[in-house]
Amino acid sequence: AAAAAAQAANIPGLSHIKTKLGGVELPDQAIVKQREKEIQKIKAIEEAQKLLKKPFPNDIRKWSVEDVGRWLDTLSLSQYKKAFSEASVDGDFLMELRPEDMRDILG
Repeated sequence: AAAAAAQAANIPGLSHIKTKLGGVELPDQAIVKQREKEIQKIKAIEEAQKLLKKPFPNDIRKWSVEDVGRWLDTLSLSQYKKAFSEASVDGDFLMELRPEDMRDILG
């Protein structure tokens, strides 16, 4: 019993145990996923900055669905881009929207 207690005292903490899953150590897998998310975020920011530099057509009615999405980005309303895109909201459609329509589209 004394030997078992002595051995138990030498058991490393869980943070030192490395479990392998599919040949990749789990702590390393979490780091890889975090890095991938960071890279995707950086790419999205760079793409948004590139699109924002592109000038908008002077006539709003000539805006494309992409232009409307870029406009939403400039207003910090990127969370609505998907809904506007799925509804095919271009400049002409945008000019026809009423507050009730916005509520219906955006929820």
